Amino acid sequence: MAKFVKDSNGSLKQVARYDSSLMMSTSDIFPNNPELASKFIVKKDKTMSGKPSRWYNVESNSALTRKIFKFCIQTIIDDIIAGNCKFLLPNNTTAYIYMGNLPTQTVLHRCKAGRNPFDLLSTNRKMPALFYKIGTNSRRKQLKIYVSSDRYNKIIERANTGELFSQRPRKLEYFLDTVYKEFDLLNEEYIKKSLLHCFKKMSYYLKRDEELRILDKTGEIRFYRQLGTKHDEVMRKVVNKRKYRERKFKENEQ
Repeated sequence: MAKFVKDSNGSLKQVARYDSSLMMSTSDIFPNNPELASKFIVKKDKTMSGKPSRWYNVESNSALTRKIFKFCIQTIIDDIIAGNCKFLLPNNTTAYIYMGNLPTQTVLHRCKAGRNPFDLLSTNRKMPALFYKIGTNSRRKQLKIYVSSDRYNKIIERANTGELFSQRPRKLEYFLDTVYKEFDLLNEEYIKKSLLHCFKKMSYYLKRDEELRILDKTGEIRFYRQLGTKHDEVMRKVVNKRKYRERKFKENEQ
């Protein structure tokens, strides 16, 4: 979504704080690639008729690969919101997703501005928030994770009852059974391979200052950098660098 759209009178109206079109999507994590997708989307029973993409109401195997990745991310985020864990990304990276707390100054600012949905007595004067940590030894600032209202309200509800959010580490393997059940007509080994591929791409791009937006009918999840008023200016430079690298790569392939 762009920051400004034209209203019925043709005037520009601000509809968002930042330009989310500068964020990567799951189509950037896994672009349309029939050859690669065919290696990930494999029928559990090869005698079954029909295309797997049609079984799961998407247009292609590439779209199905993205759907599996989205579902996995949502399952992980929901488990963190439920207070059960922090998630350690696979592929030998030290990145992780966890429930942390906003800085004290941010808490004070939001309280003064009347934008505090939390009971600070129950939360010990803390405001929980989801974060993506680039790595245990990285000096890069962690990304904040935005979730749409349904998920955010669950964070508020849990925090206001005084319950804590666990930092118990969980790996991808813990969530695989849930993913396998959702896509039970597909070969489990290749589902896991597709997820490892997508998480590798995700960590690669986020480590290079990109942002990620995951959007479907269940809501929105955004991994974004905390850049304040310079957000769009900085992110345009990041996007331009990526496009330049991609252009040079294509030129070298020719």
